[in-house]
Amino acid sequence: MKINKNISLTALTLTALLSLGACSDDQGEETGEKIDQIITETKEAAKDAGDKTTDFADEASDKVKDAASKAKDKIKELATDTGNAIEDACEKTKEKLDTEDTDC
Repeated sequence: MKINKNISLTALTLTALLSLGACSDDQGEETGEKIDQIITETKEAAKDAGDKTTDFADEASDKVKDAASKAKDKIKELATDTGNAIEDACEKTKEKLDTEDTDC
């Protein structure tokens, strides 16, 4: 949105400067310099906006990767804890039933 606003503002400014520049030959060179300056500023603003967008996307990607890694580690931990709890329950059950082999 901001880029579109900057481009629209630049186009409007260029139109106004060209209109004023056409009225006087003495101001033609000055108008050309102003146009060059506006074009340069617009290019810089567009580049900055692109850089910020890239930085934001990179940060978001890193955060998603970190969250996925933490979730994976937590799932592994929960699976191990669940397996251990099942094994403990099995051993207690075999113990109460007086089985010879209490290992599960």
